[in-house]
Order: sequence, then structure tokens, then C-alpha cells
Amino acid sequence: MLLSGYFASNDSVNFYFKPVQWISGFKYAYQILSEIEFKDVQPLNCINNPILPCDPLLERLKFSESMITSIIVLASIGVFFYTWSLIILLIQGRNKN
Repeated sequence: MLLSGYFASNDSVNFYFKPVQWISGFKYAYQILSEIEFKDVQPLNCINNPILPCDPLLERLKFSESMITSIIVLASIGVFFYTWSLIILLIQGRNKN
């Protein structure tokens, strides 16, 4: 969850954590849920606050992928790990006989 963007913006993640971030299912699930929840939300009330801009929350989170891309990648990660575990179980089953 540390690399998903929940605690810090995706831009603030160090370069050596980027490969881990791309294979994390938490990142894509967080992007999908944020898009569903905050898609039509009006900008936050920040009158007379020059520090925080009055922009919608999704623009502040700065997601790099669209919702469709996140859904496809999350499904692909699930299929990959399911297939990988099935192959490992088949190999382990053959070795015991």
C-alpha cells in the first residue's frame, strides 16, 4: 500500500521503487476506487487559501493511467498469478508421485 499512492503522491516515489509500483495490485485498485468515488465531485472548498489550489481531488492525486487501463492491468495481474500458482501446483503434484 505504500507504493499505491494512498499515503503519498505517485510522483514522490523514489525511482528505485518504480518497478515494484508497476506490478502492485494495490496501485491499480486504488486508482479504480478513487476514480469511481471522486469522478463527479466538485472542487474542495478552499476559499482564501493560496496554498491549496481549488482543483478536483482526482487532479490532485495525479494518476498516470486511465480507469480502463487500470482495470485491464489489475485483471492481467490476477490472471498471471492464478496461472503461475496453477503451474506451480501441477509441478509440485508431479514431483510427489
